[in-house]
Amino acid sequence: MNWLGAQDDRRESGRGITVAVLDTGIDINHESLLGLNYSEVSLLDDSVEDGVGHGTGIASIIAGQTDAFLGLAPSSEVLSVKVLNSDGVGDSFTIAKGIVLSVDQGADIINLSLGGFSSSAAMDQAIQYAKSKDVLLVSAVGNDGTEGVLYPARHKDVIAVSSVDAKSRISSFASYGPEVDLAAPGVGIVTAWEDNHFVEFSGTSIATAFVSGAL
Repeated sequence: MNWLGAQDDRRESGRGITVAVLDTGIDINHESLLGLNYSEVSLLDDSVEDGVGHGTGIASIIAGQTDAFLGLAPSSEVLSVKVLNSDGVGDSFTIAKGIVLSVDQGADIINLSLGGFSSSAAMDQAIQYAKSKDVLLVSAVGNDGTEGVLYPARHKDVIAVSSVDAKSRISSFASYGPEVDLAAPGVGIVTAWEDNHFVEFSGTSIATAFVSGAL
């Protein structure tokens, strides 16, 4: 956070803003998230508590609550929408449903730290619905290190986020292409994880969380 130039006194940052995190779910009992203003829903058949490490890491960057682990927008409300299973796998139709649900639930920003190699009619319609309601969509470009930004980041109405390291160098694993809009820290980022753990998280997924938090 210091490297980014985040304000030390940012406790009130994000107040009145709802950030939807479409992911694996969030471990709301993690010590860094205690006190978070949140709601959750699962669009899968499994429990919202299963395999939530990835989503927990994303949420901790956006809205971590403790002095030692303060997110960029700790006063924002987080809407956790589980669209990925415990292995991080999902489908475009479920993600599209999650986007529409998030818009209808009053989200201002939708964090999409996920991606696939093709879009779908349902996804495109959901993105257009979000745009019509002035909701910002922020998505990871992908971690394949090859040319070709993943969907939904590749869509013209989605903010496509790449990754840089502490020396502002583009990460070798980051997918690339003309659709990339900007980059954020994505190498060796310490984040929350499930079961009260902390991990070093690398990828365009965590870079996306920084952008959503900043927005």
